[in-house]
Amino acid sequence: MSVGSTLSTMISEGGTGIRNPPDSVVTKYVSDLEKTPFFAGRETRGSLASMIAYYESRTPRKRSFFRTSGVLVILLSAALPVVASFGNTFLGSDGTAIAYKNLAVSIMATAIAVLTGLNAFFHWDATWRGYTQAMFELYEIRAEWEARKAEALLESNPDHALGMLREAQRRAIAGAYDVAKSEIKEYFTRQSFPKSKNV
Repeated sequence: MSVGSTLSTMISEGGTGIRNPPDSVVTKYVSDLEKTPFFAGRETRGSLASMIAYYESRTPRKRSFFRTSGVLVILLSAALPVVASFGNTFLGSDGTAIAYKNLAVSIMATAIAVLTGLNAFFHWDATWRGYTQAMFELYEIRAEWEARKAEALLESNPDHALGMLREAQRRAIAGAYDVAKSEIKEYFTRQSFPKSKNV
């Protein structure tokens, strides 16, 4: 078949190339399906879109916390021995200067301990990794659903098309909640109350 005849056929069928017209059972089923909570918009809790939005909004935050705290710990750890050893050279050797130097050393050491402790408690690195993985797995589920939906709309047999949609719906719902449950389980497995050290 030539390109011209193919285009003519598509135009005569409505110009979309979709074999199921807008008033077909399959098209109505898809329309009704996308009004259900799981396929609703991001404002609906528990929907696929809301799950994706959750990870999209929180993944950059965890990445920023991890990278910022890591850089600060590196810089403070490198500067601490310099200030402790040569602080008097810059500030002087009188009592006030020594007090300022000791205060600076104490603040830097405390900041290093606090940042290290916060990262150990919140596990920003592992959470960033878990959120990123979950986000891309949900992207994959959404893409597969859209592909299966397109195939169903091109299917000439309505019964077969409905069967394809039901199976795609089942896989999408099960897959999305499996991703969320797996990420939540991993998150709480990492959580533990910080233990204080005897001084």
